[in-house]
Amino acid sequence: MSCLDDLNLVGLRNDCGEDILTASSGYYVNDLSIPGLLELMAAAKDKSTATAQEEVIKQITNAKRLTLDLFRGHIGERYSAGTLLENETIGVYDPPRQMQSAQAFNVGVELKVQRNRYAQIQVHRIGIVTQSSVTVPVKAWDIYSGEELYSEDIATTAGVPTFANVEWLFAGRGEIRDIFIGYDATSVGTYRTLFGGVGCNSCNGGSMNLRHLQAYTRKKATGANPQGALTSQDGTSGLMLDVSLVCNMDNYICSYGPMLAPVVYYRAGQLICDYFTYSQRLSPKVAAYKEQWEALSGKYMDAWREQYEILLSNVSIPKGDCFKCQSKTQIISRLP
Repeated sequence: MSCLDDLNLVGLRNDCGEDILTASSGYYVNDLSIPGLLELMAAAKDKSTATAQEEVIKQITNAKRLTLDLFRGHIGERYSAGTLLENETIGVYDPPRQMQSAQAFNVGVELKVQRNRYAQIQVHRIGIVTQSSVTVPVKAWDIYSGEELYSEDIATTAGVPTFANVEWLFAGRGEIRDIFIGYDATSVGTYRTLFGGVGCNSCNGGSMNLRHLQAYTRKKATGANPQGALTSQDGTSGLMLDVSLVCNMDNYICSYGPMLAPVVYYRAGQLICDYFTYSQRLSPKVAAYKEQWEALSGKYMDAWREQYEILLSNVSIPKGDCFKCQSKTQIISRLP
């Protein structure tokens, strides 16, 4: 899931001031004082399908999409949509291995992006090898917030590595991601898996440096928030992960959320006014505002352009492996 999916830059309230669409920025189209908007919101509550609300939300969504597409186009030539790490295996089972007893901890692997704030962790496959046939819920937590992000039940066969294909994406808003992937080992005995080759579990104190990604063997008390509760663990406790690290433009765009909000705000106002102006589904009472909508549409379009120019003038392209260097000078050669 992209960080943009839950970034509601502009919201909508009904005629009672209650949120229909909650804004993460504090911007609501109601504050544009569009004539007839509240009347339509009130009328929608009396119908089995809130058509007016749906159409206004659609215009807000369109405003966000159009603005983000323009922004992507602006920074696209400076962004490297490349893979920094491709399907790296973390955790290897090479029999015969020693058994690991059940323990009253969540055990697993911590994945932390190194330095690159605009890269996204992707987990493609999860495996586990257990001493007995059992179903193991493998979960992923955000270490900073403690939020459980994903869960996958893996039905194992005793002594046989069992895998599940997943598409776990850990994108941020320009911050370093720090993830813990593990399972409750209270009643699960496993066979020991190692980071890489023989003895690699003890390399660098139970860590594995993958250039842009650092992996650590970890455990935490069950029920405890991972933040500040992780301690070292011997081996990867039967876990095996296939992991990639890719540049994600959305991570960079999300870091501009506060500056994008006023841009989307005025574009949403313009689109809503245009919709009201040309819609054939409005009551005659509301349609009487047509001239005002036409005037406001032009006004909001001008404000949108102004805010968009302000945004672009403040864009700073950082240095890093996810960005291309662009020289400020050009060399022009002429053929004789």
